[in-house]
Amino acid sequence: MKNIKNIEKSALVIRRKALNLRENEYNVHRANEDKKTNAHYYRRWFLNFVIE
Repeated sequence: MKNIKNIEKSALVIRRKALNLRENEYNVHRANEDKKTNAHYYRRWFLNFVIE
């Protein structure tokens, strides 16, 4: 029983790491897309506007 719990725990950790990697990949991709346009500037401006 203890082993099963440990396996479940490590599976969760691995899954979380995989999700983080995928998110990082997406963010890098988005940053590269943004450099082609000036989208990052507008996005930041818009977010600041929304927050205020």
